[in-house]
Amino acid sequence: MKFYKAPWQILICLISTFCLTLINPACSQEELLSVGSEGEMTILGGTDFSIDKLVITPLRDYAIRNNTVSITKSKLFTSGRTISSTYQFEHNPNPFTGKIMVGLQEKATESHYNIQLFDNSKWTPIESELVGFGRKTMMGDVSKSKITRAITVAETHSSKSFEIITNPAVNKVISVSIMETGEYFVSTNDGKTILSLKLSPGVHQISLSQLAHSTYLLSNRKQTEKFIL
Repeated sequence: MKFYKAPWQILICLISTFCLTLINPACSQEELLSVGSEGEMTILGGTDFSIDKLVITPLRDYAIRNNTVSITKSKLFTSGRTISSTYQFEHNPNPFTGKIMVGLQEKATESHYNIQLFDNSKWTPIESELVGFGRKTMMGDVSKSKITRAITVAETHSSKSFEIITNPAVNKVISVSIMETGEYFVSTNDGKTILSLKLSPGVHQISLSQLAHSTYLLSNRKQTEKFIL
């Protein structure tokens, strides 16, 4: 069975007992699209597939199986400020090659912002350019096949691998946005390690209720930040 959808002329092949759910982006729900475990959705190569403000154009046929695409309009573990929604697959999708377009929440400059792709360990910027009326759409080309777990548009000049969101801590809990998988350390000002944590990209709540109120350090192998407990 084949469906055609204007204005993007989306062509979707439904195979087996396919279950597709599209949820209005204006609703509070974050889920945009869901493909059931016994089905498959194929976007034919060279056709545009649009969901919310994300448009992907695979170079060749691209299948989505047993997966969910969600959206968040807040910053999500990128290495810089995000100026678009972030689109995230629940599970690892098939490697993708082709073009990606993302609608922006505000105007941007090409020298400071790029489409960024998350591959389960780090965010990687791809070469991007502003297109469309008002230059509020960013387009990029994925020339080499990549597992693309999440997509957003963010600053590319930041070298931070983590950011402390709540500083001072709230009820002896700090929220930390992690951009790189690795080992992180909480230590005293004189360098004595108190806690060692293996953290992956995402926002983490770290409880330090066992420590006295004071100033401490959070660090990894290339960055150190001071926080107040």
